[in-house]
Amino acid sequence: MPPKSPPASTGRYPFEDLLLNRPGLTRDIRMHLGRLGQSYLFIGPSGSGKFLAAKAMAKAILCPDGGCGSCGVCLAIEDGSHPDCTIVTRDGATLSVEEARGVVSVASIAPALSEKRVIILPEAHLFERSAPVLLKVLEEATTSTIFLLSAEAIPLYIVPLASRCVRIDVPLPKKNEVFDYLLSLGIEDSVAELATSVSPNRLDRAYAFATSPDAQSAISLWGSVIERLSDNPEKLAVLCGELESTLPANPTNRARTHKRNSAKLQVDKDGVSQVLSSDQQAQLIRLERRLRSDVLRAGLESVLKTVVQKGSRGEVTPETVGQVEELILTASSQLKRNGNETVLIRALVFALSSLFF
Repeated sequence: MPPKSPPASTGRYPFEDLLLNRPGLTRDIRMHLGRLGQSYLFIGPSGSGKFLAAKAMAKAILCPDGGCGSCGVCLAIEDGSHPDCTIVTRDGATLSVEEARGVVSVASIAPALSEKRVIILPEAHLFERSAPVLLKVLEEATTSTIFLLSAEAIPLYIVPLASRCVRIDVPLPKKNEVFDYLLSLGIEDSVAELATSVSPNRLDRAYAFATSPDAQSAISLWGSVIERLSDNPEKLAVLCGELESTLPANPTNRARTHKRNSAKLQVDKDGVSQVLSSDQQAQLIRLERRLRSDVLRAGLESVLKTVVQKGSRGEVTPETVGQVEELILTASSQLKRNGNETVLIRALVFALSSLFF
């Protein structure tokens, strides 16, 4: 069933709220809803919201109210249970040929409840082995099947696949759009504001911060570092330990399964321990490392901000402000080189103490 026309009073489709009201992106999708093509490719950097855009378009296609975001159809698409919307996931580093053949089977099935069947294929830039199979699917699928792909780039091996799709660019969101996105998920204003300040242009990393109590505690503690400096080494050691303990969990320290399966990380979801695939494990480690770096970087900025404010009030000399700035820049540089976080924190805290005592 095609989506309804936008309400005359607003000229808007309901699905636009699902896309953070990003004018360019909603305009591009809205342009295609009245006359749907066979396949679309959402292109944008990591954290830009490509997958979010693909799901929003799927809701706009299948929802009788044009993607309201709250009806049974939209909620089923969101949690992956709608019979006419398939979200393809992969187990390995790339989509396998066997998994691609599964897409062939799904594409051949007539829609169960709607006039269209939507197949969402995230991370198409990782379809190195399966691209030929998927190309055949796109070329031979019935007109009732709509393909929504997303990718960070178009490597050579998916160029033929991309050429069969209408391209929709998804740029990194603006700071206010990230903030609105977090609010739409029910995150408190203060937490959303803090998460947005830490990661102003990345939906994934802002969300990871907003849902990590450890990360939020760390930022709060970093804001008190200057006030807690001392000439007592034992007190400084305690402060360093607290800063280290509040960092988001280091992925190398995450609990593992039995030694025979020691390569597999496991996480708790709804009270059930689930073993992650190697690809899921790699993604988790990358996300947590980035979150730790984001938190440390935000903590360093918080320390500098505190000292600059003290300088503006005449509580510290301009020379001290400059020296602190140099220490922060050095620490940030070490962080970019993947330096040891524990050593970085201890060196910084003791160096700051030497400036004030």
